[in-house]
Amino acid sequence: MSPPKPCTRGLNGRGVVAAVAASNAGDLPLDALYEILLRLPAKALCRLRTVCRFWRSLLSDPQFAAARGREPPLFIAGFHSNASEAEGRHDVPAGSVANIMDLSGHVVKQVRMDGHRVQSMPLNLACVRSIADGTCWLLDPATYNTTDAAAMRYYVRDGEDPIFCDNGIHLFGQVASTGEYKALRKVTRSHLGEYGFLYEVCTLLGGAGGRPRWRAVEGPPDTFCQTRATGVAIGGVVYLLIAAVYFAVRSKNPAAVQRDWVYSFDLETEKWLPNIKGPPQQAGFFFIDDPAVPPNGVRFSLANLNGSLVVVHGPSPETNMDLWFLMDSEKSLWVKKYSIRLTMERLPGYFQPLVVLDDGRIVVVSTCSTTGLQSLEIHDPRTKSFLAVAEMGRCCACSVYTGNLLSLGWWQPTDNEVSD
Repeated sequence: MSPPKPCTRGLNGRGVVAAVAASNAGDLPLDALYEILLRLPAKALCRLRTVCRFWRSLLSDPQFAAARGREPPLFIAGFHSNASEAEGRHDVPAGSVANIMDLSGHVVKQVRMDGHRVQSMPLNLACVRSIADGTCWLLDPATYNTTDAAAMRYYVRDGEDPIFCDNGIHLFGQVASTGEYKALRKVTRSHLGEYGFLYEVCTLLGGAGGRPRWRAVEGPPDTFCQTRATGVAIGGVVYLLIAAVYFAVRSKNPAAVQRDWVYSFDLETEKWLPNIKGPPQQAGFFFIDDPAVPPNGVRFSLANLNGSLVVVHGPSPETNMDLWFLMDSEKSLWVKKYSIRLTMERLPGYFQPLVVLDDGRIVVVSTCSTTGLQSLEIHDPRTKSFLAVAEMGRCCACSVYTGNLLSLGWWQPTDNEVSD
């Protein structure tokens, strides 16, 4: 069978379905070609876009991307890299790498970000921070566009280094009614001897244009955590673990958590919503009495699992990691849907679920408590087994990637491409 002949005519706005019905590609009918391409791995499709202009149009069409969207999810992971230290070299700058992987652990796309550190992986983007001056950027691995997410110099006094003025977290979400992307952060200036925090919001992509600027908002009654996985954005709402509750649970002190657990912030109105209480004690949440699990050995975090807010907590005396799903925020109703069984040998220093697959299996990221190395795994609740997907070393951020992989190319930004 001869390969499809090059074609320079695009889809002319008719869409894939119309093109399939009216065209062919050499000796192979185009409808057959279309069905074959749907079954190929994403990495192969990225390479096939270079065959001709028509193939590129076909593979980049939204209808084709939507059909491909039914395949298993992809994952985007950020890694800190310092090749100069690892290899005894001084000609390779420190920075970060973002990998997009499939469920087999194959890296479909990689982006290097020399001179920057990955902070998080929100909204199919990479939030990176400059090692030199502390400014933050959102990097789109599909288009390579960057958005200044910090504008930190706005708050910096003369002679200060911006990198010391923002040691907080950035949480990003999208407002459904406007399509705007917004960020919420907490800023501390404790290094200057000033007590307290600034709470700020910034409109990013989809805003009115111009350089994004942070604007102050009223803070919550108590502060929230800045540690890893204690805040998530789901749709246009940001959820944050209250700091006092987080430390009480981790220190195995149930008497100290008779209060609300989660702050919620509406990015559209830029107002705090009513607090959410945690799972009731009678449901067995505070069962951590095992002396083998010392204080601060308790895992306690928030996760976005298929659009649901989830509290991750454990290990229990049976070495389970429990996943509590929020069913009704107004009533603070939680349901424990999963208890993931672990052995004492593999009790993690970090454990975070990423997504529940269509067949009920759960993709998780865990960190070995002794080595600090992370791995991407698939847990099967029916067999209570784990399947290793990828060893990720010292990964600093990982999330589900739902962007259009067919628009991805290979790219390594220069320092100028992620700076002013």
